[in-house]
Amino acid sequence: MQRCGIRKHHGHSVRSLTKAIFTLPFVGKNFFRGIVLNNELSFGIDAAYELLKGETYNWRRLLLGLGYRIFCVFNRLTSDERESVLIIDDSPYDRSRSKWVELLSIVHDHSTGRFLKGFRMLTLCWSDGVSCLPLDFVLLSSTDSKKRVCNGTKDVDKRCCAYQRRKEATEKATSHLKGKGGQVSV
Repeated sequence: MQRCGIRKHHGHSVRSLTKAIFTLPFVGKNFFRGIVLNNELSFGIDAAYELLKGETYNWRRLLLGLGYRIFCVFNRLTSDERESVLIIDDSPYDRSRSKWVELLSIVHDHSTGRFLKGFRMLTLCWSDGVSCLPLDFVLLSSTDSKKRVCNGTKDVDKRCCAYQRRKEATEKATSHLKGKGGQVSV
């Protein structure tokens, strides 16, 4: 976590906060029920929200690092003859009830053929046919500023991860798939 820029400023340890947040899907609870309504936690909801809104934290690097470590465990447990694939998924992320979400836009849902308010989530996953590990993701807004319901409202430092995420959210999905020389970078 230190390499991802996630550091403790005060209060509870970052490890205890992220452990509580990251285990929510495995216990079948959402953030509201697992953190906000949970009186058994040793930290308050302000500490969890403060961790999640850190503009300098590189969550993508953390996800890739965790994915790589889990991949190494899977690789040792399975046969060398199994086939591995990388999956690129472009799914809609519906935020129809939202009004003031930064870079919220009108996007096309290809599975239903309708337009909705939200984002497109471009995800890179590794799979061996049994397991699926998310490695990276990009939350995409519309490239056309006329289709955006809410533009960027906060001025952030151009050196931080939050600025880079806002910038890449307004780029085309195909630009995220190309590396140097037009090859796919993974």
